[in-house]
Amino acid sequence: MIRKNIRKTDSIYRYGGDEFVVLLPETSLNESNKMAEKIMKILRSNKIDAIKRSVNVSIGVSSYGISGTEGAQEFVEAADSAMYKAKESGKNKIYMMSISGYEEVSDSQKSIRPKKQKQITAEGVPCSPGVAFGRVFQYKDIMSRKLGQYYLKENEIGEELNRIHEAVAKVKKDLSYMKRQIESEISASHAAIFDVHRSVLEDESLMTEIETELKNRLINAEHVVRDVFKRWEYKFKNTPSKSVKQKSYDIADIGRRILLSLHGIESNILAHIPKNSVIFAQRLLPSDTVHLDKRKARAIVTKEGSKNSHSALLARAMGIPSVTHIDPDMDNIPEGANVIVNGNTGKVIIYPGKKLLANLKAVISKPVSNEKPTIIRRKISIDRESVTVNANIASPEDARTARHHGCDGVGLYRIEQIYMTAHVLPDEKYLVDKVKKSLRDVKDLQITIRLVDIGRDKTLPYIDIHGGEDTTLGLRGIRLLFQYPKLLETQLRTCLILSKKYRLRILVPFVTLPA
Repeated sequence: MIRKNIRKTDSIYRYGGDEFVVLLPETSLNESNKMAEKIMKILRSNKIDAIKRSVNVSIGVSSYGISGTEGAQEFVEAADSAMYKAKESGKNKIYMMSISGYEEVSDSQKSIRPKKQKQITAEGVPCSPGVAFGRVFQYKDIMSRKLGQYYLKENEIGEELNRIHEAVAKVKKDLSYMKRQIESEISASHAAIFDVHRSVLEDESLMTEIETELKNRLINAEHVVRDVFKRWEYKFKNTPSKSVKQKSYDIADIGRRILLSLHGIESNILAHIPKNSVIFAQRLLPSDTVHLDKRKARAIVTKEGSKNSHSALLARAMGIPSVTHIDPDMDNIPEGANVIVNGNTGKVIIYPGKKLLANLKAVISKPVSNEKPTIIRRKISIDRESVTVNANIASPEDARTARHHGCDGVGLYRIEQIYMTAHVLPDEKYLVDKVKKSLRDVKDLQITIRLVDIGRDKTLPYIDIHGGEDTTLGLRGIRLLFQYPKLLETQLRTCLILSKKYRLRILVPFVTLPA
C-alpha cells in the first residue's frame, strides 16, 4: 500500500507486476482525474520498485453523491473492472469506473461508451411546472451520507482536535456575521436565534464530550462530531416539552455547520454541480439551497416535500421543473444518468430512449422567434370594452417572453423570488440590481411589484421566522412587514429608486379587513 501524497481515506493496492488499483472514496470526478495523474507520477518514479515498463492504473471512484458504491468491495470490483478494460485497449492508459460507465482520464480524452440501460419511469407529485432534460446529480445531506473514516495515532490527537476547534471558530464567525446582518435589516430580537446557536457551541459539556470521544475512539473528527451531535439531537427530540424539542433542530443545525466546515470544499458541493444537473435528494432545506448554483440546475427531484416546501418554492422562483414524493429506489440511480423531469405531470424518466430524447430536444430547442405573437397590441372584448393583458414574471426570461407576446404590462412581479435565491439577506443595492435585470425588457410598461411574502410555508435560509398564530395566514405578508419595519423599509426604498425610471405600482400582500 502506498501513502505518499495521498489522503488518509485513499488507498493504492498493488495487484502485481504492472497492475494497480486506486480507491478514491468521496471524491469528485474532477478531483479524481487530478489524483490519477499524481498517482501515475508516483508509480512511474524510480522509488516504486524501479518500474521500467508502462503502468496500468485503475481508478475506482465513489464520487460524491453516488450511493450505489457503499463498501470497499464495490470499490475494488469497480477498479478491477476498469483495470482490465484499460488492458484490453492496449493503450496503457488510466481508466475510471463510475456506475454510469468507463471513462479514460489521461492523455486523450476519449471515453468508452457505457452499457445501454433500460428506461425507468417513476411518478411523483408535481410541484413546479415545465419539462427539463439533464443528468442526475445525487445530493446527500452531510448528516446522513457515508463519511470517510481513518484511525488516529496517539500523537495525532492534538492535530485532530485543532481541526475541530478551527471548524467551531469558523462557524462562530459565520453566526456573528449573520446576526449583524439580520439585526440591521430586520430586528435585534429576530437575530437572537444566532445567539442560541452560539450558546450551543460554547456549551462546555458538549465540547468536553467531543474531545473525550475523540481520545477514546481514536477516529477522525467528522465521525466524532456527527455521532455526538446526533446523540444530543436525539435527547432533545425525545422529551415531552415542545420548547425543548424545538432546540433539537438548533443542535442538528450546529452539528451540520461544523461538519460542513470540517469537509472544506465538499461542504458546498451544490455550488459546484456540473452543467445541466437534475438534483436528486431526500429533501432540500434552505441551508442546502443557499449554495445551489442556479445557473446549472435544470430540475429538482425529492423524496420528501410538498408544493409549499422550500425546494418547490425555489424551483418555481427559478422557473425550473420540480417533482416530489418520488420512489425511494431513485437513490440507486447513478450520477450522470440521463433524465427527463416533467413538472406538469410528476413523471420522471431515467435513461430515456433516443426517440423520446430527440423529440424533447426538438421541442426545447425550437426557436421562439419563429412563433407569431399570440397577443395583439389592442384587445377588444365582445361588448367592445378594452381588455388589458398583463404578464406574471419572475425572471429576465419571463420578461422577454411576455414582451414577445405583446403583453400590456407586468401584473405581478414577486420580489420574494430574489430573497429566496440569495445567499444572504439582500440589501437595497442588491435588490435594485436584481429587479433591473429582471425588468430590462419591459421597462417601458406598467409594472406591479409585490412586496415580499414570506412566513409559514415560505422560508428563507438566513431568517428564522415563526408565526405565532396557528392559522393558514399566520405571521406573513404585511403582518410580518409591520413587525419587522426594516425589512419593509428596504423594499420601499428599492421601489422609490426604481420609480425614477419605471412606472411602478406596489402590491401589498395579505391585507385583511375586520369581519
